[in-house]
Amino acid sequence: MQDNNLTTCQRCGKAKHLVFAHYNKNIGMGFSRRETDTKGYFCGKCIRLLFWNNFLTCLFLGWWGTISGLTNPFRILFDMGQYARAEVRLGGVIRKSVYVFTIVFLIFGTVMIYRYFNNPFIQSPAATKTYDEVVSSIYPLIGDISDQFFSNQTDKPSVIYFRNKLKESGIDGGIVKIDSELKAEGNLDYCIVVNTQDRGFVYLTIVPKSLEMEDEEQRLQFVYLMDDKKIGLLPAKFAISNDYSWYETYLDNVYTYYDEGAYLTKISDLLQTLKYGINNTRTIMEWSASQSVLDEYNNLIDDYNSYIDVYNEQITAYQNKLSEYPESLFFINEYSINLKSVALPSSIPLPNVSNPNPSIEELNTQMSNIKNLNKSDYKVERDTDKNFMVTGFHIKW
Repeated sequence: MQDNNLTTCQRCGKAKHLVFAHYNKNIGMGFSRRETDTKGYFCGKCIRLLFWNNFLTCLFLGWWGTISGLTNPFRILFDMGQYARAEVRLGGVIRKSVYVFTIVFLIFGTVMIYRYFNNPFIQSPAATKTYDEVVSSIYPLIGDISDQFFSNQTDKPSVIYFRNKLKESGIDGGIVKIDSELKAEGNLDYCIVVNTQDRGFVYLTIVPKSLEMEDEEQRLQFVYLMDDKKIGLLPAKFAISNDYSWYETYLDNVYTYYDEGAYLTKISDLLQTLKYGINNTRTIMEWSASQSVLDEYNNLIDDYNSYIDVYNEQITAYQNKLSEYPESLFFINEYSINLKSVALPSSIPLPNVSNPNPSIEELNTQMSNIKNLNKSDYKVERDTDKNFMVTGFHIKW
């Protein structure tokens, strides 16, 4: 049956038996989408080509958006209905492949709709505060909440208490179950997630009060989570990015400064030993030093004092750099949180040496050894390498 008075197909331009068909194609693109309508009078071949083009596009590309994921099933059903209607009007038979793809669509669509409605990021409450506002709201609660966290125990009841306290402060939080290769319950098997206006979803926890900390605000820790990566912790005030690669770079920088601290501490120990040796020889030299030995000894003293000045300048520069970072990092070893801190080496006062005297060969050797120390040989233990590997995490609002 011819649907109209046209004699040529509106797609291929050939004179054939024509019927009306209307197809709708949709491509989801996150928070936007691209929609295309195709309608007109077409021949049987073009009707089938248009159907398969629209059907397959919707089947594989129509789900990837907040609105598209909901409307896509109806578009596919609409296109299938249009195709069936056109095929009947052409006097043809609906091909078996259409039935096969219909079953595939129903299975695939059901799975996608289920995943869509069970996506925790879609279910999340609207963000009402910025990250800094959330952190500032939690600081006054730290004392109360930290009493609920205990080392080497599951964090689930503590995190539930944490979420309830946030709720009282007007902040909606979710509970995150963290899976690891250890497959055990203990510290950091749960944490909190909050949706923020400026940084999206952020993960937070509280360090138990049983661990002493000078700065109580640092008990509020940002949790870095990524599948197949070691879990990360950083004081919330220092966690300026959610990105795990930023956290890895941050760790590298901190450990570089800790390495430098180990190097400077070694120099400090050696300079103190050398100072002791210099002072010990003083009495002997007062009675038996020749002028040539006295001159050599005085040169050693000048060399020592000059190096002390250089060392103290290094200490000042080191302290200035380290002020950008917290003086402690957390690592989790088999669900036990341990505090790792590195003490800064102190400046060394100039030695008080008068009337120097002989036997300085060993002292010169010590001075030479100090100058030849290689900074790259000093590496502190990367305690965060002991952190457990995250195998997955699940959010419940």
